[in-house]
Amino acid sequence: MTKSPYVIGIDLGTTNTAMAFSKDEDGATIEIFKIPQIADIREIKERTTLPSFIYIPGSHELPEGAAELPWGDFPYIIGEFALKQGLKVPDRLVSSSKSWLCANAVDREGMILPWGSDSKKVAKISPVESAMRCLTHLYEAWNYKFKDVKHASFCIQDIALTVPASFDAVARELTVKAATASNMDVTLLEEPQAALYAWLFSMGEEWRKILKLNDTVLVCDIGGGTTDFSLIAVSENEGNLELERIAVGDHILLGGDNMDLAAAMALYEDMRARKKVKLEPWQLNAMARSCSAAKERMLSDNSVKEAEIIIPGRSSSIFGGSLTALLKRETLERIIFDGFFRSVPLNSRPEPRRRLGLAEIGLPYEHDAVVTRHLAAFLSVNRETLVKKGYAPLPTHLLLNGGVFKSEAITSRFIAALKEWYPDGESFTVLKGADLDLSVAKGAAAYALSKRGKGIRIKGGTSRSYYIGIETSMPSIPGFEPPVKALCIAGKGVEEGTKIKLDDREFALGVGYEAEFRFFSSSTREDDAIGNIVENWEDVGIKELPSLKVFLESDNTDAGFIPVKLETYVTEIGTIELWCISADGFRRKLEFDVRHSDAD
Repeated sequence: MTKSPYVIGIDLGTTNTAMAFSKDEDGATIEIFKIPQIADIREIKERTTLPSFIYIPGSHELPEGAAELPWGDFPYIIGEFALKQGLKVPDRLVSSSKSWLCANAVDREGMILPWGSDSKKVAKISPVESAMRCLTHLYEAWNYKFKDVKHASFCIQDIALTVPASFDAVARELTVKAATASNMDVTLLEEPQAALYAWLFSMGEEWRKILKLNDTVLVCDIGGGTTDFSLIAVSENEGNLELERIAVGDHILLGGDNMDLAAAMALYEDMRARKKVKLEPWQLNAMARSCSAAKERMLSDNSVKEAEIIIPGRSSSIFGGSLTALLKRETLERIIFDGFFRSVPLNSRPEPRRRLGLAEIGLPYEHDAVVTRHLAAFLSVNRETLVKKGYAPLPTHLLLNGGVFKSEAITSRFIAALKEWYPDGESFTVLKGADLDLSVAKGAAAYALSKRGKGIRIKGGTSRSYYIGIETSMPSIPGFEPPVKALCIAGKGVEEGTKIKLDDREFALGVGYEAEFRFFSSSTREDDAIGNIVENWEDVGIKELPSLKVFLESDNTDAGFIPVKLETYVTEIGTIELWCISADGFRRKLEFDVRHSDAD
């Protein structure tokens, strides 16, 4: 089969989406694809990123043709103009759709976005459809720009699509589903790995002079909506250096968006105290978006000392027109320093949430906004793993990624906080040269090239160990449910493309009725292999995933159990399949649920 002429890397970000590509003839350069998008009414511009926002206009809200792109006219708007319009009418703006893909408290294929808006007034879409629309925009934009280039059709290229390292099997499956609906055949890649791939590509063979055997790289990726930590180690195989991802953090919904809202709240509190102003929730959201734009300018340009923040008003409101506030650099940096990057001891942990009896359903935002506490917890949890594998207990190198680190002051503060955890005379080396906005897309393209033998591969495999619940066989006791054990179906680090059979024992599979299957995962249990059974799983760092309710056909009319053996397949694209195989060879596949279950 002929190789496609291009490799493509896509960073489907919470706030911004980017795409990079390389022609496979030499693989020497990686280019950023400039994405055509609506910048204003009947104005098309090319940008290096596509804001990951979808605006759903009301009937007759915009002039005819306002949502027309060179490849079609659509009932919605994506990108720069969507964000602009959403500042004015936030109830019609879909945002943070990637974060919704991992929110197991909702039906992620249900029509729930824009969250909180009136479904009678706004035609809602699902998180999966939102991701699909962003990816389809890239697909159509590429085909439009390359329409006269032979063999350049998007659907035949090798495509690497990034996801947070902390995405579990369900969120990964949903991401693949969105890509498939966009006519893409993709391979998944973890975002921190992509950032390191970009650095490796930029360094060429020089990286071997910087990273040595038994070094470890801490990748800190702080984007618009998430914070992601990974540890990647330098090992050796037959005298050659290898890179291996050995640890990933939990999914942390904490990033630049939180900082925007913190700045908006600080300004709002000042306005309330001085001017007795009261804002509606939609105005506060618009204010946060305005603070985001101001933050981006200040982080990118140290000469910008202050920015005017505009808060839209309605003529029928108590104050009539728009209001303005002044966000100063020192105020912004104080908010970010003290609220997100303060110095903490290495043994500190994120503060637990004090839960009320009732709460709104929504995204599982982090209660504790102090990023350094989350990092301290991540490093502390993985110190034993590092030492057991023969590495130093703390990382030797640091790679930063994400727009937050455009600020030299924030970067310096973060590095200083991290250095406090090292013994006197020890520290780490900061890897320079990362493109904070575009590294993940570039790294995804570099990864696609490495799969063709052009560049080093980072070994990774599954980022977690995965388990299925097994009901204990025991006599019936009134008022007592049989305990559920966690059976490991894929150990941490299993490589893509691996099939593992559990041949030494059989299990009873319920057929002929709707049965519930419970799934679990752990990011810290290194030694569990397929077939291992953990009894008290709640106490050893194993967390429950959404359950699956499914009706499996019986070979006869009676419901009951049939003996089966299990086989796990870690697919080439990074998802997990579990097969139940009966003695007659009949195979039944159990998939991680992609919908919210009543049992969650």
